Amino acid sequence: MYAAGHGVYPLTLSGLADKRSVPAGQATHVQDIVAEVERQGLRDVVLVGHSYSGIPVGQAAERIGDRLARVVFVDSSVPTDGESFGSAWPDGGAAVEASIAENGGWLCSRLAAALVHEFRWQLVITPPRDVREF
Repeated sequence: MYAAGHGVYPLTLSGLADKRSVPAGQATHVQDIVAEVERQGLRDVVLVGHSYSGIPVGQAAERIGDRLARVVFVDSSVPTDGESFGSAWPDGGAAVEASIAENGGWLCSRLAAALVHEFRWQLVITPPRDVREF
């Protein structure tokens, strides 16, 4: 991306990695994205959301307004009004919700590994396409 002349601004969401001590939730993640775009003074922004981050990226896109050029969802749930991140999962997210309830608000690693295994077999790799087709 850099070599092609594009600016790239990777962002670690609050509550994760080096920001793990920061209390966070979905609304915080949306604000993280919007604040970074504003702090950097960015225009013609292409927001990229992978996996869960597709949800806050989709919501941040609405708040960025005319600064936004497009949104790209990579292996992500595409946010739909009134649906949750888990809505598109085979069980509607029931296993994740049960694990969180059983583990004091945390997703246990054993369930996370099971989910990765379950979704891995569904992966189908297709020839790469130019994203401009979409």
